[in-house]
Amino acid sequence: MMQQRANILNEIYAGASGKADGFRHFKNPSTLVTYFTTMKQLLVYYYRVVHSEGGHFTRAKPDQVLPRDVIRPTKTQTQAMDEIMAALAVVDAEEAELALKHAIRRPYLALICDTVCSVPFKSPVLSFCAMLSRKVRGKCQGLCQKPGNFNSHLSALTWVNQLVIFDYACFHEQDDEDQILVFLARMCEKFFQQLAETPPFCFGNR
Repeated sequence: MMQQRANILNEIYAGASGKADGFRHFKNPSTLVTYFTTMKQLLVYYYRVVHSEGGHFTRAKPDQVLPRDVIRPTKTQTQAMDEIMAALAVVDAEEAELALKHAIRRPYLALICDTVCSVPFKSPVLSFCAMLSRKVRGKCQGLCQKPGNFNSHLSALTWVNQLVIFDYACFHEQDDEDQILVFLARMCEKFFQQLAETPPFCFGNR
């Protein structure tokens, strides 16, 4: 990854620090496993909790509020998952693989390019991070596992998201590599505006 591209990708963090260093693409193997596993879990969470009819969780009592009651997927997120399901339904294996290759990037991009307003857990990503951060057993059930755990999960997703954006730019401009930098800059300018009133979740602190 060239330095210019790395610098553009790390504009995600520029708002917090005042400047953006290059995207740090090196991670230890064990960290990579954790990061990519978390990203896959996000897609599963979105499918089961948000997209599937009826949702994943059941109510212990009629007035219990479930994540599905709070999360508000965007039109783009819904359409992206619909495209995945349509690709999986293609009978011809070769056509299905091609359709899935085109469709798989869209849900991740749709999930990460989201704006957070006054109710943060309307965002599927922030809801997912909160779910991972909660204790599920013991006297402190429902509380955070440890300080900073939420930000740790969000940081993992943000790093993988940067990689997904770069991959999408390379895929989109595969016929003309000279346009990758232009496309990358356009993507980041659109979704990572520091002065936006309701910036994307990616601006969360590392």
